[in-house]
This record gives sequence, C-alpha cells and structure tokens, in this order.
Amino acid sequence: MPSWWKDSISIDETKASVLIVIFILSFIGAMFAYGFRGDITDNCLEFLQWLILAIGGVNGVSAVSSAIQSFNESKIK
Repeated sequence: MPSWWKDSISIDETKASVLIVIFILSFIGAMFAYGFRGDITDNCLEFLQWLILAIGGVNGVSAVSSAIQSFNESKIK
C-alpha cells in the first residue's frame, strides 16, 4: 500500500469514500436509464437505498466510536 494512502486517509474514511463514489456512479447510471428508458428499475432503486443506508451506518458508527473514545480519554485524565 502506498505511504500517502496510509498517511492521508483512515480505514473509516476510505469505506465512506468508496461508498460515496459507488453511489454517485450508480446515481448517474440511474439517471441515464431514466433518460433513455423513462424508468429506473426496482433493483437499481433498491441498490441506491442500500448504499444510502450503508453510508449513514458508517457515519453513525464513526460518530459513536469517536464519542466513546473521547469519553475514555476524559475518564483517564
């Protein structure tokens, strides 16, 4: 793994970034499908919904993790 990758972005940020990129690409694909066919398939809509939930889940777990970590640091002092 390149050193700039390890130094610049954490694992949680990488997960969220990849999910966001996948969501954006899927959304663009869904808009093209809507433009050409006039409809977005149910599978694509469900995939986009799961991506939104996954992004929210990663952000929620990250927030809880940082709150627990700051609580533990304040308890040690």
